[in-house]
Amino acid sequence: MAGEKIMIVDDDENLLKALTMRLRAADYKVVVAQDGMQAVMVAHKQDPDLILLDIRMPAGDGFSVMDKLALSIKTQHIPVIIVTAFDDDYTMSRVQSFRPYAYFRKPVPTEDLLETIKTALSERAGER
Repeated sequence: MAGEKIMIVDDDENLLKALTMRLRAADYKVVVAQDGMQAVMVAHKQDPDLILLDIRMPAGDGFSVMDKLALSIKTQHIPVIIVTAFDDDYTMSRVQSFRPYAYFRKPVPTEDLLETIKTALSERAGER
């Protein structure tokens, strides 16, 4: 199911570039946001099929992004995959309370991430 639009939200430019190249090589369209505020605006404007979301970022962390996405009819259906360097108890309990589709700790195992993206998009297509 290539051609779907994936939004990557992360303040790490190197990770953004690497994931963008890998996702485009897998025939996905990619849009990016580098902070929480931009993420919410881009999600509403671009209507991505899936979001890869970092937790700790400037101008609104991943938790505030998930809050805002969940409150909007336009974005609440978008599957979110958390990609973060943090796995402390506090972060993990907060992440689980939002029920993201999946959680990956950085550095991201790319093949596992791509398989999870493919599965999430297939399940989402089946719900339509």
